[in-house]
Amino acid sequence: TSKFMMECQEQAAMVAEKDQKLQQAEKEWSEKLKENMFQSQAYFSKAQIELKAEHDKQVEEMKTRHDELSKLLAAREEELATAKQSLLEARTETSVQTASREQAEKVLMAKVENLQNELTAIVSAKSAKQSPPQPSTRGK
Repeated sequence: TSKFMMECQEQAAMVAEKDQKLQQAEKEWSEKLKENMFQSQAYFSKAQIELKAEHDKQVEEMKTRHDELSKLLAAREEELATAKQSLLEARTETSVQTASREQAEKVLMAKVENLQNELTAIVSAKSAKQSPPQPSTRGK
């Protein structure tokens, strides 16, 4: 029995040694896991900060571009309004000029007609003085 007891004690020592090694391995793995979790959290936080910074930068660029396009649009709308106003003024001026021209044409046409009438009257009067009266052919 002492041999059996010695074997049991040896087995117990080996089990205790293996248990101690197992506990040590668990402790090391636990520390490595904690370290990896800490590194993962740090990496995730850093990536999150970088993504937020990139997002904010893109948002600012988009706002800047939007503002530039809004200013450009406003300038083009102003140019269009000015062009429309100029066109309206030109049309109005053309209409006034056309009306004035038409009025001037009417006045000139009336003068031409009066002069033609006067000329016809003069020619008729001149013809009447130059030609002797024709004898009437009624009684023949």
